[in-house]
Amino acid sequence: MNKILIIGLGLIGGSIARTIKSQKLDYEVFAIDQNQDSIDAAKSSNVIFEGSTEKSFIHSKDFHLIIISTPISAFFEYADLVSRTQSIVAVTSSSFDAVCRFVESSSENDSFKQSLVFSHPIAGSEKSGFENSTSNIFEEKIIAIAGYEDSRKNQREVINFWKELNSIPKELTMQQHEQVLMLTSHLPHVLAFIMIKVLFEKSSDEGTKNLTKSLKDFSGGGLKEFLRLASSDSQVWTDIIISNKKELKKGIELFESELGNFKKLLTNIEKEEVLEILENVKDFVDSNWT
Repeated sequence: MNKILIIGLGLIGGSIARTIKSQKLDYEVFAIDQNQDSIDAAKSSNVIFEGSTEKSFIHSKDFHLIIISTPISAFFEYADLVSRTQSIVAVTSSSFDAVCRFVESSSENDSFKQSLVFSHPIAGSEKSGFENSTSNIFEEKIIAIAGYEDSRKNQREVINFWKELNSIPKELTMQQHEQVLMLTSHLPHVLAFIMIKVLFEKSSDEGTKNLTKSLKDFSGGGLKEFLRLASSDSQVWTDIIISNKKELKKGIELFESELGNFKKLLTNIEKEEVLEILENVKDFVDSNWT
């Protein structure tokens, strides 16, 4: 029976452990987490065999697969130890570029490139922690798979692992991942954070308190989606934003340009042009997402 070590028993790591159990897969699951309560909860749920808060636990067993499922800032606390193992290493972070920078500077550069597989689930929730993990979060969800050329064999093993969890692994280059995720996840979250920041500042303005005290009562579905994204884990998203700042800046500049163009249409009251933009956007959505 192959041994798996999950580093980080949060939403993703905890859900991996729960899914392995629910699918009755032939793995012996171990875990490391900085929070002893998460270790205890996972053991009580019988989703891990043994766990520890100590980093040295990485070298306590001959793990076939190590899954690092921590925020990117915590990844660097474990990466050096993990790079010295013979295990396949799957990183679930959405910040491929930050991981690459570490690998290029690592003294174990060549061997780590062979063992490392980027393995980002396009799944999750605005909630976090082991208490919110589930056994069906990866069901029919896309898993972005990438890696160095030297890790092709291990990429295939990680792909097969995710298939066992009833997920849909899809391969792409590391650069493609950074560009796509900026547009589909990182930029939308930033826009939500800024939108709710505007709402918060407006509601704190003495001159507009009478207008804003009933905002909650009059919140429609559109605002609720912004609210859902804006309530995401702040530590996780701080890490994501900082580590993906290069691509994110490009996205923000593109958005600023389009928003500026739209503002000009409102200034000149160009109804037909506004209608054309909205119809083109609707056609794009209807053709690709419905």
